[in-house]
Amino acid sequence: MDMAVRVAKNGFAMRQIISEEKRRQIIAALKDNPNATQIAREVGCVNYRTVVRVAEGAGIDLTAGKAARGHPRVSPEKHAQIIAALKDNPNAAAVAKQIGGVSHTKVGKIAKAAGIALAAAESGKRISTKQRAQIIGALKINPNAAAVATQIGGVSQVAVWKIAKAAGIELTRGKAARDHRPNELST
Repeated sequence: MDMAVRVAKNGFAMRQIISEEKRRQIIAALKDNPNATQIAREVGCVNYRTVVRVAEGAGIDLTAGKAARGHPRVSPEKHAQIIAALKDNPNAAAVAKQIGGVSHTKVGKIAKAAGIALAAAESGKRISTKQRAQIIGALKINPNAAAVATQIGGVSQVAVWKIAKAAGIELTRGKAARDHRPNELST
């Protein structure tokens, strides 16, 4: 069974195994035209990824087509600006808007690489047991969720209200209590 192209199944991906003749044909065509998509069509019976793999193996840079488009890189100057802005304000969307010419996703990736925790990443975190104990202690002194949330900082009054409810602490009739309790007079 002498086939020029054979497709082998490797797990979920299909991988083309090509003959040496086909490989030589691809390499020769790539030297004239560094566009993997066009070479795949020209040579026939091979796909784009196979041509890219052959080019990588042969050390040929693909400077045209899909490979050339890629994602525009952020200049080192802009990268430094982004990191400085993130240190002042760890909000990816705000920094992207401030700097301009870069997406909030890219800013988020730069922040992650630099080890900067974004504000959005912190917002959904659970309250630590130490902070929970502080909240319960403050609620015992002043059973007002809004006041305790302001006093502790970094926690919403709804979170304080939920902690109070779980701890069995009766809240005073303040804004937080009205918002989350049924009116007992309306029954």
